[in-house]
Amino acid sequence: MILVHGSFTGIRIGCATCKAFHDSKNINIVGITSLECLARKLIDTVPNNSLICSMIDCKNDNCYYALYQKIDDELDVLITPDTDNVKTVLNIINTYLDDSDEEGNLYFIGNGTEAYRNDIRTIIPYAYISNPKQNLLNSYYLGLSGLAFYNSGVEATTQDRQLNDILPLYLKKPQAQRQLEENKNSIPF
Repeated sequence: MILVHGSFTGIRIGCATCKAFHDSKNINIVGITSLECLARKLIDTVPNNSLICSMIDCKNDNCYYALYQKIDDELDVLITPDTDNVKTVLNIINTYLDDSDEEGNLYFIGNGTEAYRNDIRTIIPYAYISNPKQNLLNSYYLGLSGLAFYNSGVEATTQDRQLNDILPLYLKKPQAQRQLEENKNSIPF
């Protein structure tokens, strides 16, 4: 398995490399997000029915995030990967909680938890926040995520993880593209 994570160009190159292995060696590939890998790191340590929010800092008070629920030692996706302002994200996550969740049934993981620890503590004070060592991505949990998908009995040619769908998942446009669009909008014609 190959972990593809990084810059816009690096992700495109990584996906192309994976597809080349598939084509030349007839190796099955499956798409796993970095956010899913982070959530998988907590699956053995959190109680059943816990919520896990993976959060990666994307600067300027924004983050990439996804919300999962641990059900029978598997991850159920409640919010698919997305990006937004961190306070908006925390308010969205807060809507998934009820009064019984105040006992600490919500876990945050990822480098966004380090960057936005104070915001998390202000909006959801009882949430568990992972330590910096837990926030690092690694290939072991990528492998476990791929194995969990394989063991689910879902063939790699079905669902939303088809070979043709193994593409970079950009939750945000590159800065150059955003600036180009801003410049086009500001030209008075």
